[in-house]
Amino acid sequence: MLINTIVPVSANEQIARDIFLLKLPLIELKDHAQPGQFVNLYFDDPQHLFPRPFSIAGFDEERLLILYKKVGTMTTRLTTLGPGATLKIIGPLGNFFNCDENFPVLLAGGIGLAPLLFLSQKFKASNQSYRLVIGSRTAAEAPFLEQIYSADYVTDDGTYGQATNVVNYFKEIYPQLPQPLTVYACGPEPMLKALRHLSVKMGFRLQVSIEGVMACGLGLCQGCAVKVKDSTYKLICKDGPVFDGDDLGDD
Repeated sequence: MLINTIVPVSANEQIARDIFLLKLPLIELKDHAQPGQFVNLYFDDPQHLFPRPFSIAGFDEERLLILYKKVGTMTTRLTTLGPGATLKIIGPLGNFFNCDENFPVLLAGGIGLAPLLFLSQKFKASNQSYRLVIGSRTAAEAPFLEQIYSADYVTDDGTYGQATNVVNYFKEIYPQLPQPLTVYACGPEPMLKALRHLSVKMGFRLQVSIEGVMACGLGLCQGCAVKVKDSTYKLICKDGPVFDGDDLGDD
């Protein structure tokens, strides 16, 4: 079921440097959304007709959670919207993580935490054990939320948690993790490429949510193509944003 409506903003809180948690009273979306999917938010601005896609970060009581980072004109504008403001929203869109029986390891780089936060909520609700690793450049950018039940934090500069990145930390803890395991990952492109090569070398299953620039978010404009196997292309918004590691290109 696709929901197309206008909703008021319940809350819009800064939780780390340039990172915000938007809350929208849209509990009806909870029955239809799956971890990995996203929503389109539309702004009343004639100069910016296209929507902006945001991963669904889960639900808090009666509210939809959207975790986002201030990076450009529209996300900067989004940070100014408080209770009483309204937003047009369409979703859920895209595909979602395909959970299997393996032990789940969730690897989040930066704002890539958003879809994995929703996934961790699902595992928590079903009493499924999992491991969540959250990586940030520095402690100031590390998101701390009550919705994060447990996690390992790493930072590039060592100001919080271990001084390393998500990929190297995963390699360090890999021998102690239950086997077989499946890695669910979202983060910067170099991180996902490194995990892709590791999955081939070490033999674990990998699913990634790709962060990409979208225009329409509906598969109409063909503007979010990503290279996959055999030098072919797929659309992040329509064929993704979740892809199996085996489907990604090797370059």
